Amino acid sequence: MLKIISMEFCGFKSFFNKTTINLDEPINIIIGPNGCGKSNICDAFKWVLGEQKVKSLRTSKMEDVIFAGSTKYKPAGMAEVTIKLKNENTFKYDNLDNGEEIEIKRQIFRNGKSEYKINGKICRLRDIHQFFEGTGLGFSPYAIIEQGEVSSIVSMKPLEKRELIEEAARIISFKNRKKSALLKLELSEKNLDRIRDIIFEIERNLKNLKSQANKARRYVKYMSLKRDYLKLFLKNEISKIVNEINSVEDNLYMVGKELKQIEERKESFQEEKNKLEEKIEFLNAEIYNLKEEKSKFESDINNFLVEEKYKKEKIETNKKRIEKR
Repeated sequence: MLKIISMEFCGFKSFFNKTTINLDEPINIIIGPNGCGKSNICDAFKWVLGEQKVKSLRTSKMEDVIFAGSTKYKPAGMAEVTIKLKNENTFKYDNLDNGEEIEIKRQIFRNGKSEYKINGKICRLRDIHQFFEGTGLGFSPYAIIEQGEVSSIVSMKPLEKRELIEEAARIISFKNRKKSALLKLELSEKNLDRIRDIIFEIERNLKNLKSQANKARRYVKYMSLKRDYLKLFLKNEISKIVNEINSVEDNLYMVGKELKQIEERKESFQEEKNKLEEKIEFLNAEIYNLKEEKSKFESDINNFLVEEKYKKEKIETNKKRIEKR
């Protein structure tokens, strides 16, 4: 049996401040005037266990469970309810050892985001329902009997009473597991049917697939041979190219050697050319000097001839004068 140890509220409906209610006694009674929030405790209990019907929580929408504010306090940004439970059985209950405690928490924010936690770890609403399955705190709780619901339980139809008894005896949990298992079996059968269809299609196309596989194997074989022949051909071609490169490099070496010799001879010829040009310049200067001397000598000769002619004429003139006498 699970026993409630305590409940803690913060921002839930009329509980703005953090409030803790300890439920240590076997029977606990909460009394107070109308409007003091007694019903809000019951709403909080149902809400923390995953209640999704806003009508059951006496609100128009789920965000209305957050404290809306008052003249003294501002509206809260979130609502939070926590309950602590303890296993008082002498046997293990749903992975909960004897004397072990568990904490269930639910939070909701103004943006509509909601979180469920078991012992501080985020979980799904389904996990909480599965834990409380068969305790009367599941989808159809019988452990929470509100005002005016006793008569409705008494006036239930036989089938509804049977479901209530099965829930109390935890038979409903096995039925739910059976239903879940049957759904899984049905899904497995559908998957098997699909697999059979696939196998049938594969077997029907097996001959064609074998032919394609043989073609693929031949293709792989021929491509392998092609690659081997291509490697051999490229190896021979590369060998030829390497030999040609070596030959060209040898020729380049010889040509370079010859060019070096030619350069050396060119330098030697250039030196001889420079010497000859210097010699030519010297000879040109000598020729120029000789020409100058020749011109001077010819000028002297001409002057001498002119003078000699003048002297001859003078002698002739004097000779004629002498003869006349």
